[in-house]
Amino acid sequence: PLEIWAYDVSTKSLKVAKQRWNEVRQTSGHKVHYTTILEALPIDIDLAIVSSTADARPRLTQALASQANIRAWVLEKLLAQSIEGLDVIADAISAEDLAWVNTPTVLFPLYANVKSEIDTQPINAQLKYINGIACNAIHYIDYICNLANADVTKIETNKLTTWVRNVKRPELFDVNGLMNIEFSDGSTLSIDGNASIRYHGAELKIRLSQKDPSETWIISDKDHKATSTLGNQVNGQPFSFQSDLTPKVVECIFAGQDPGLPTLKQSMKQHQILLNALLNHWNKVMPSKITELSIT
Repeated sequence: PLEIWAYDVSTKSLKVAKQRWNEVRQTSGHKVHYTTILEALPIDIDLAIVSSTADARPRLTQALASQANIRAWVLEKLLAQSIEGLDVIADAISAEDLAWVNTPTVLFPLYANVKSEIDTQPINAQLKYINGIACNAIHYIDYICNLANADVTKIETNKLTTWVRNVKRPELFDVNGLMNIEFSDGSTLSIDGNASIRYHGAELKIRLSQKDPSETWIISDKDHKATSTLGNQVNGQPFSFQSDLTPKVVECIFAGQDPGLPTLKQSMKQHQILLNALLNHWNKVMPSKITELSIT
């Protein structure tokens, strides 16, 4: 049984959370507290899950780290909307702390099954049909980093075009076009998307050029399967609900095991290069010059 503290500045959000919790058949013995006062949280916290929007995450992480002893962290993506925000998080959570970032594509059944079939690097990947490059690219950047066991080294944005209102979240922006990413082992990833169109399932092609004969895996979210040009096929859900993922992640952390998510240190490298590239592109093509992007 756990003692869970739900903190939010919005009383409405907490009310909904309480309603949802009360709808669940209670057999766990968990005890849940709801508060809008950060100082009401315990001094000692075994695990802090920071799932706010990206604009609030740096200062919320900083405030939480200042008042509590936290044994482990899980932070949602995007970590921040600016390089300064990333620095705030890096200052708040030391390099020795246990901390992970929730970019869980490698844990999704379909993508995990494809990973088990890939045993050669470098790889060349192409992603199409995603609803917004700026808010979703980090998931696939992390996935290729995991597959190739490599770091992202460069992101080219010269084929990105206009920034528009996000189709799912009109208060935020996203960008159209094509983004090209390079990795330390020579792997590449191109991401093609449109923030103004509601696609129904991404398609990721992964070409294993070093394999003899060469092989390409095509992962179709829509079809819930991945097929290989050599005749192989794997199936699985292309996503997992957060309500299914969180218990597994929490159990791994409490058991002293790797939850399978990227560490904060690993994800911070990805975020720094991505945010720099997107900010530079915005300031090149948009009339306003900014240091903080309205993306999440």
